[in-house]
This record gives sequence, C-alpha cells and structure tokens, in this order.
Amino acid sequence: METVKVGPVTVSQLNDYLKQKLEADEALRMVCVEGEISNFTAHTSGHLYFSLKDKDASIKAVMFRGYRQRLTFLPKNGMKVVVVGDISFYPKAGAVQLYAQHMFPSGVGEVYTDFEALKAKLSAEGLFDAAHKKSIPKYPEKIGIITSPTGAAIQDIRNVLRRRYPLALQRFCPVTVQGSAAPMEMIHALQQLNEEGECDVILLARGGGSGEDLFVFNDEGLARAIYASEIPVITGIGHEIDYTIADFVADLRAPTPSAAAELAVPDQKDLLLLLDHLGESLKSLMLEKIRTAQDTIGNLEIRNDQQFRLQIERAEQIAASLSGLLQQQMKVLLQNKRADLEKGAVYLAARNPLSRFGGGFVYAEVNGVPLEKIDQLQIGQQLLIQAKDGRAFAQVQGIEREQNNEI
Repeated sequence: METVKVGPVTVSQLNDYLKQKLEADEALRMVCVEGEISNFTAHTSGHLYFSLKDKDASIKAVMFRGYRQRLTFLPKNGMKVVVVGDISFYPKAGAVQLYAQHMFPSGVGEVYTDFEALKAKLSAEGLFDAAHKKSIPKYPEKIGIITSPTGAAIQDIRNVLRRRYPLALQRFCPVTVQGSAAPMEMIHALQQLNEEGECDVILLARGGGSGEDLFVFNDEGLARAIYASEIPVITGIGHEIDYTIADFVADLRAPTPSAAAELAVPDQKDLLLLLDHLGESLKSLMLEKIRTAQDTIGNLEIRNDQQFRLQIERAEQIAASLSGLLQQQMKVLLQNKRADLEKGAVYLAARNPLSRFGGGFVYAEVNGVPLEKIDQLQIGQQLLIQAKDGRAFAQVQGIEREQNNEI
C-alpha cells in the first residue's frame, strides 16, 4: 500500500503502510533516546521488553537477545538510561516501538548524544546522500586494507580475498582501531592510499567489540576523510548490529570485515562459470559463422558451376561458329588460289618457248646463252639446238647478216 486513499482499507494494510513509512525515514535510524525504564520484562526467550518515559510521554521498546548479550549491566524499572536504536511500527499491536541496539546508564549517554548530534550534522551536509556514493569496481586489481595488524579482521579479510579472488593484489596499511590515536591513523592511511592512487577499492575494518570500542569510528575527521576519498571505501566494522558514523558515510557498508571483503571482489567460481558460458557461447557463435560460410561457399560453388558450364557452352558455340566460318573461308581461299594457279598455268603455258616448237621453230643456245641475235655467233662456235622432240649440237660454218637486222 503506497498511499492512503479515501475508502475502506484493512487494519493490516494501514499498519503495514505505517511500518514502511517509518522504516524508510533515515532520521529514525540509530536515534539516541534518554528516558526512564518502566514496565520492564525479561522474557524467557532472552528478549527485553520495556518502556522509556519522561514526565510527558512514553514509548514502547524492545531489545532482542542478540543485543542484550552485549549489555554490561542489568536494566531495571526506574533506571535512567540512554537507548540507541531504530524507530519502527509493530503492526500486530498497532504501536510505534523503539528497537534498541545499545543501552547505557544515563551518565554514559553523553557520548551517544554527541553521536546523534554529529550524525544529524553530517546528514544535513549531505555526506550520507546516495548521490555521493561511488560505485564499487567489479574486478579490482588492487585492494587497500586499513585495519589492525594484530586483530582477527586482517586474517578474515585475507582469507576471503584469497579464496574468492586471488588475482587481486593487496596493499595493507596497519593502524590501531581503538584508542585516541586511532582516528588520526586511519585518516592518514586513507590519505596515503589516495596519494598513491594504485588501489581500486579500500576496506576499512575492525572486528567486534563493545559500543565504546567502536566510538573511534564516529570521529568527524574520519568521516570527512572517507567522504573525500577518491577511491571507493567499504566499511566492515564490528558485527551486523553495529552502526557507526563511518558506516553511514562509506560508499558501501558491510556488517563484518569478512563481508566487506566479499563485497569488494567477485567469486572466482562465478567467474570460471562465466568464462565457461562465454566459451560455449563463442564456440556456438563460431560454429554458426562456419556453417553460414559453408552454406555461402556451397551456393557460390553451385552458382560458379552453373556459370562455368554456361561459359563453356558459349565458348563451344563460338568455337563451332568460328570453325565453320574458318572452313568456309579456307574453302573460298583454296578456290581462289586454285583459280589463280589455273590462270598462272595458262599464262605460263602461253609463254613457254617449248610450246612454240614445231612448224620449223627451234631453240638455240651459244655457251648457255639463248641465241637472240646473229652477232652472238662466231665461226667455229658450238651451238645447242633444241627442237620439239630432241636436241642437236652444231658448229657455225658461216655467218650471213640481214641488211636491216630485223626479223
């Protein structure tokens, strides 16, 4: 039920709506309330039920067993105490309740009054706003660790990082996490890691302890150093039930140091599964590409075969046409040559001197030279006389010349 509308709603719907509204209000988280205990009951389950009152008002409160185990005193009716916890709504009883996480005798409450005042101040300045939270990198290459070198937190963090993501390098900055010097040491460690600029994320952690042990993480200077860090900061301070100013201003809050380490890195098992999945996906993609390429090549081969056959058929047709044309041209050429030869034969036959033999004509040579004129002859020379049916040899006995030298 997001809004109260005109019209009937059930009691459960109304009470659930009130519970959601109260729990969504950041101002009602980790409030510090001072009052006198009344109606105190220690239940057999280990939970404490009581009311806090002053002269004008009262509010019901409950402290569950896990928080009760941290108490250093036994509450009782009439005791003035300071209680720190969240305000919520108990739907079954229709009552606003204070869910106590810490309880101190009233004299100790000044520290929590200061805590509440600082929380309100920094919240008003926007140091807790989600808009200023930096995202945590998915695959950090180097992780900065700020915690005690002697506590269990450093071993827990290292074990988790080694198990989940051994690829990440670690930059350990040992500090004290309790006592008056602790806030400044943690501030210097944050500044040093930012100056180096090599880490992708910083873990600020300490193991469990009493509320007083964790007061050092409520330091204003430490809160502002976390806010100013250019490197994302994950806090893992105390137990799940503990909240400090450092938790509110950090980019991400984890309930314990081990949980902070888990939030800082991925699990290598998940990465291996992802790599296997990506490998299978890549394999399937490559096989699909290969099948597509094979289909394309097959289609091209079929197309090329068809085109090649068409080209061969066209070439054969052209060759056949050229062959017929060549034969025809050769026939014409041979006919023309035959005609030319016949003409040449007729021409040569007409000019063959032997064709003139007969009818008294003969052919004569003097020293291998055809006899054309009588001046070629001398008395006593040998002549070769060629007749139509043979030849004879003669000797010049005499020479008579015609007067006009013309035949």
